[in-house]
Amino acid sequence: MRTSVQLPLQTIQYLDSWPFLNRSEVLRLIVERYSYLETAASQRAVAIVEKYRPAFTAALKDMSFQHFKVAATSLAPILTAALSNQEVRAAVEEQMRSCDLPKVDWDELFDIVAALDAVTRIRVLDYTLEEHYRDQEREP
Repeated sequence: MRTSVQLPLQTIQYLDSWPFLNRSEVLRLIVERYSYLETAASQRAVAIVEKYRPAFTAALKDMSFQHFKVAATSLAPILTAALSNQEVRAAVEEQMRSCDLPKVDWDELFDIVAALDAVTRIRVLDYTLEEHYRDQEREP
């Protein structure tokens, strides 16, 4: 199967910088590497989101999959800012109780997110949004 995409000049230059490989081979290698890294990060991201789903949903509900660079660099501050609002935090805590999830240790959550690598932060965004969109589709 062939796929055609428009790439920025900077990306084309990067593809051309690999010695002994053509653009197609480099692109295939990059996709395979990212897939490997994403798969490795996925289990940790899923576990964290499952434990704190209402918090991530509240903090990331206005984001989209295209915001992966923002998530990679700023997930911790986004989460901290969103959950600094006492009304939002109270709503998250109520949702956690209604879902039979444990009481949130906010400091622990913020420390966990701050320590995540960039790929895991992107997977946290992706998994949160995937579940959020699925939930929306199920609602009548």
